[in-house]
Amino acid sequence: MKNKTWDVEYQTYRLRAINKISLFPPKTSEALEINGIIVESIKGGFFRSCSTILTKYNFNGTEREIEVRFAKKTEFSGVGCQFFIDRQKIGGDRTIQYPDPQESIKHIEKGFINYFLSVGLLSWLPYAIGMGFADLGSPLLLRIQRFVIYLLTGSLFRSYFSWNGMKSTIKYRNNYNRLNEQIKAAR
Repeated sequence: MKNKTWDVEYQTYRLRAINKISLFPPKTSEALEINGIIVESIKGGFFRSCSTILTKYNFNGTEREIEVRFAKKTEFSGVGCQFFIDRQKIGGDRTIQYPDPQESIKHIEKGFINYFLSVGLLSWLPYAIGMGFADLGSPLLLRIQRFVIYLLTGSLFRSYFSWNGMKSTIKYRNNYNRLNEQIKAAR
């Protein structure tokens, strides 16, 4: 499958984010390239909802923190990407469905069931209603049963993948921050 790339200029440097998808075996990976050299790459799961590359790089004698976020652009349109340097957005797609890091921590602390009930069911409700309306020729009781099945199964799958994406992103951020603290302490 063809790689998807995003390019942005920062000072005199060209940053490129690369999203690779392989169908056989199903897997994804992301990489950050600066002036043609890969400086960081990560591997992920095929059904992951978002991912992040965090690294530091020396731009013209000044060390800066780079964050590259990958997530869906809209419900049906594929992957998007945004670039941040020292927490300031410098380019990429205008909007992506990347979970707010602070909100993600709150959801993880409250647990999966809470996330499923408060976010997953509500986010899948419009699709379940649409599927219910598509079934107008059936008896009312059968439509209600199908609506409940659509709502529960769809929101459960969506919640599961979204939850795991948030967990892996938080874990990656925590490992990155812990490593940076260890480096600072060693200096």
